[in-house]
Amino acid sequence: MLKRPLLLIVLIVNFFFSSFYFLFVSFLFFVL
Repeated sequence: MLKRPLLLIVLIVNFFFSSFYFLFVSFLFFVL
């Protein structure tokens, strides 16, 4: 029962970092 919310949190964090990384790369590409 504790495994499911943890997986959801990991998925959300992974998605957040992925989107943040994408925005950062886009920003660098735009600046350069």
